[in-house]
Amino acid sequence: MHALLATALLPAWSEEPAADQPATTPEPAPAPAPADPNPQAGDGQGAQRSPSATGRSTSPNVEEWPHSTLHALSLQSERLSEAIFDLLEDVEIVKLAIGEGTLGVRAGRRVFDNHNVLGSWTVVDHIKIELSHPLYGMSWPVAGTISAGFSIGGSIGNDFINIRQVLPRDYAKLEPVGDRASEDSDWVRGVAAEADGQRTLSPPEEAPPAASAPAGAAEVPPKQEHAFDGLTKARYGKLWNILGFPARIPTEARWISHMQDGEVISFVARGSVQAGPSLSWLYEVSQVTNSVHADASIGVYLTGQFRISILRENARYARVRLTRLAEAGTFGTIGGNTDDVVQGFTVVNAEVGRNKSTIKPFTFTVSHGKGRAFDVAFRYDLAQAAGRLAYEQAIGGRVALSEEAAGGFEWQQASADSAVVKVGIRSTQYTRDFKGSGSRYGMLYRHNHDSSVTNSNITATFREGTTRVFRTVVQNNQQWRFIWGSFERRHHNFRFNVDLDRAQKSLGDALTLVVEGEITDTDTSGVEMHAYIDDVEDASMRPGFFPRPPMYRPLHDTPAYVPDDGADRRRSDNHRHRRDAEINYYRSSFFHQLTFSQDQVERFVETPAERMWPALEKAFGVPEGIWASRASRLAYALANTPQRILNMPLYAANIHFREGSIVQHAERIQESWLDAQNASVLIERIAILGSMFSDRRYGPELGRLLRVVLAGEKTSYVIQGSSHVFGYLREEGVATTAIDPLPERLERRIEFDREGPLPQADPEASIRSLSVTSMRDRRIRVAFTIPDNDRPQALYVSLLEARPWKLTRILGHQAILNSNGVIGGGENVLVLSPESGLLSNLLAQVVPGNQYVLKLAYTRDGQAWGPVAQTEFELTR
Repeated sequence: MHALLATALLPAWSEEPAADQPATTPEPAPAPAPADPNPQAGDGQGAQRSPSATGRSTSPNVEEWPHSTLHALSLQSERLSEAIFDLLEDVEIVKLAIGEGTLGVRAGRRVFDNHNVLGSWTVVDHIKIELSHPLYGMSWPVAGTISAGFSIGGSIGNDFINIRQVLPRDYAKLEPVGDRASEDSDWVRGVAAEADGQRTLSPPEEAPPAASAPAGAAEVPPKQEHAFDGLTKARYGKLWNILGFPARIPTEARWISHMQDGEVISFVARGSVQAGPSLSWLYEVSQVTNSVHADASIGVYLTGQFRISILRENARYARVRLTRLAEAGTFGTIGGNTDDVVQGFTVVNAEVGRNKSTIKPFTFTVSHGKGRAFDVAFRYDLAQAAGRLAYEQAIGGRVALSEEAAGGFEWQQASADSAVVKVGIRSTQYTRDFKGSGSRYGMLYRHNHDSSVTNSNITATFREGTTRVFRTVVQNNQQWRFIWGSFERRHHNFRFNVDLDRAQKSLGDALTLVVEGEITDTDTSGVEMHAYIDDVEDASMRPGFFPRPPMYRPLHDTPAYVPDDGADRRRSDNHRHRRDAEINYYRSSFFHQLTFSQDQVERFVETPAERMWPALEKAFGVPEGIWASRASRLAYALANTPQRILNMPLYAANIHFREGSIVQHAERIQESWLDAQNASVLIERIAILGSMFSDRRYGPELGRLLRVVLAGEKTSYVIQGSSHVFGYLREEGVATTAIDPLPERLERRIEFDREGPLPQADPEASIRSLSVTSMRDRRIRVAFTIPDNDRPQALYVSLLEARPWKLTRILGHQAILNSNGVIGGGENVLVLSPESGLLSNLLAQVVPGNQYVLKLAYTRDGQAWGPVAQTEFELTR
């Protein structure tokens, strides 16, 4: 007999209630209590009852609130949560004046959606200590209140960063394989046996007693799914950790027990110097604020950073990464601001509330930098004395002992079971260009738009060999935030990866392009909901994937007799009061990721010139042929000149007329497109494409341009959406190219301390085949095959019911731990029963004769998940 499959059978959540119930209806308020039939009997609580007209006591008449009111109030709590968390993202704890300089301490927490099958979140807690001081400064008057100056300033600081994964509240912590090996008797869920060389899990004859299940592992009936389950836990769980995690830095090997599996702690030493001239204007304003400033400056800067990061893999193994970085460049900024409208106060030389109420109607910043970075990562076996000693020295920045223990110059041939294993080294040379603009009105409102392009030459060496990569990363961001928990954020990223070794040998698949789009809105109207769905479905070529909820509420007087309307006694959807009935769906989130192959990118670049403008017209959503000629584009620009002029002052209110600027943006894209065609060197071509896709204002249009040109071509994709109206929906598909490029997957071994979402996919963790066979007694036989050498740490299972003429209903999701390796490489067979055992709480909902879809995926490291495989089945009657 094999040891039993250890499971954390996590409560499933249903994406949709019964068909006759609305998805967002809360539980009704309790009905009024009936009159007490025995008024003389006391209730033991000293309660008093009001006499009725007949002398009998009656219970009070309680009026229930409408469901719509209760639902609106429950969703208002989300706005409150968002508003509170906005204050926690970056808090100034203290700011002291030291001579002419300042010493500041800030702390906070940021949360990132990982967009993976578990719906997990990455929590980043940080503490930043910075001492800044002016090294030299001078100024002289120019005219009136206008003055010019020159300054040199510097700063030094330390950062402490904690990165951890947070699962939804219904999930137990995913533990590594083997951690429960000594507790198999507590995890009985079935009897494992060998049959024809297959790993088979069958239900026991009798269900194990409830006492045999450990706390937190019991099966719980499915419940209504929360679209953003885990977000509150990620935001407010372990708040003490924001200030307390530096005390958990494992400077000694035995202190690694203070960290969780997969948790990262980093500490950074940094310094910078900047110098340059400036021009400023000062205007005194009485009774409103002390003064209004307008400033313009240019300068040069030099920054340096040294970083040490620790990753706990499990109780035995830990990784340490050392990073050195230096960057120099130029910058320019222009903008205006006021002094504080509301003055802060001073506590022991610390200025509280400073710069919290300033008004900045407009700021614009550009910068160009060039830098070098070097990374090295080691893996330590803390069960060996040599590993512990080398680890403790590496934490202090001394890696000589680690280099020696890992094999020195022959580290690639050293044993993988050594006390110290060198994971890899990476050398990077890069350039970075940034453009950003924004407005801020104290704590009340702020918005910003920015775009950056980073071109990197990377040489990374691992035990398997050395790879050379050229990478261009484009990040386009737009967001606004209001004080009462309302914000909207759009991210659109483009990543080009060129394997220089394969390109040099003229081998295929040397180039990949990854396109990502993310939209988050806490105050989503019905019209916005449809627009977001259209954007994501168009980008991923999955029309009709999301259900489209109504945009407007029914009018109160529909239907109503209106004499003036003649024979039509119904209100039209275009009624002038229709806008007042627009539905607010509150928080929504959408994500998509596409991966294009080298052939597809090359076909896009080589698009004939005569096809470029028709494609741009479709991408920007203008009538066909309106930009067909230079004269028609000039006419379009002249006709929309008033909007273009208004866009400049209205930027302060985040108002933008698209017609005033889209033809200029399209012309810039078309010029870069032609330049990319004329570039003979692949690296130059990719760098030009990077600048072509860099745009602070237009993100969806750039992704749509790719799909228009490559219409009908298959790509690897992920599409995901979350909303209170339809729950959590996700789908992915793999074409000829992996969803995450190989160079990025290799570098994750070193770059495990990324301050952002965890890696979204592990394409090598692929289920080769999946089938479900119906058996007697409502049992099913699930057979699947995985690569021979793989050992899953956990499985993800989702069960859906396909309902004709209705939306597909999700019966639930579960994660299953494979703690003792019962499931392994090759073919696996699970025999499941709705009566007891593995997944019984899901199978109990299966009705014979109906159609169902089973989805399955697995993870090898507890973080990145492989593609989701699916199959349909019908339970035998």
